[in-house]
Amino acid sequence: MSQYSHTGLLSQRGSGTLSAVALTCGLGITALVSCVVVMCISTYHQAQTSSDLAALAAASEAMESLDDTHCCSSARLVAEANGATLTNCEVVRAGAEVASHVEVSVDLPWNVPGFPTKMTSTSYAGTPTSW
Repeated sequence: MSQYSHTGLLSQRGSGTLSAVALTCGLGITALVSCVVVMCISTYHQAQTSSDLAALAAASEAMESLDDTHCCSSARLVAEANGATLTNCEVVRAGAEVASHVEVSVDLPWNVPGFPTKMTSTSYAGTPTSW
């Protein structure tokens, strides 16, 4: 009986090391995926903030200027100052009411397969009846 136990113990030798390596790899992959997800969420919030500020800049400029190109130029400058790219800008005028609609995109710092490469956000500024 002691010889059977001795052989059984020898066959299990090194299994703890293998389990530790597998656990470490699993934790490493989980940490990497978590970092990428947090990066995507952070970039999306950056896009939202940039589009909100760009829409406000365009609407504010539209109150003082009749040139829609100048309004969208201000929105572009604000978006770029916040690390975004202005992809669409529209100013709507209805009598004394002014509204703006902008869309911006922000590129993710890393290109990870299976994840998006950029985040986009759309914002409106102005009176609710303008849209």
